[in-house]
Amino acid sequence: AASLTDFPSLWALRRSDPGAFALAWITLLAVLTVGVMPGIALAVLLGLFQFLRSMMRPSDQLLGVDALGVVHALGHNRGIHAIPHVVVYRFNASLSYFNAPYFKRRVLASLRQAPQPPSLIIVDAVSCFSHLDISVMSILADLQRALQQQGCRLWLAGRRTTLTRWLHLAGITQGEAGIRLCSDLYSAMRRVANEEAISRLATTK
Repeated sequence: AASLTDFPSLWALRRSDPGAFALAWITLLAVLTVGVMPGIALAVLLGLFQFLRSMMRPSDQLLGVDALGVVHALGHNRGIHAIPHVVVYRFNASLSYFNAPYFKRRVLASLRQAPQPPSLIIVDAVSCFSHLDISVMSILADLQRALQQQGCRLWLAGRRTTLTRWLHLAGITQGEAGIRLCSDLYSAMRRVANEEAISRLATTK
């Protein structure tokens, strides 16, 4: 069994993918102790559990921009800053009925954790809206109402044509009174910059 195992590759997974690293070693130990077929069956079950877990509670990110206006994840990257009073949020999984409530909780949590009270949340729709799910649309409408009650608008950036149709089918209001749709993140940020310019111009008059 040892001659058939690529130990350097297994060890390389330790940093690149800790979950896969653990699964690989569990599979190896299971094959050595209980046999090939039971070990593989255990690996399949654990892999399925790992996949479902990653879909139900996927990773997410808050995004900012650098000096050139390029979008990056906030965190340890130097030179990346958040847009004042704006939260840019990315959910790294396709939304479905089993993870949509978690998505809503995470968006609302990002609102509470923002260093400055945000008046706008922009969600990267490309990463999470892949298919029409009525339960997702219902939770999205609930989220928009919850944000509106806190004086915060909701914009979706990306998949504009598709989301226009989906929101219409779900009866969700679009535009200033509801959810605004933008072509992509950069289009949304340009709109934010335009609004800020208009606001500054109005205050100087």
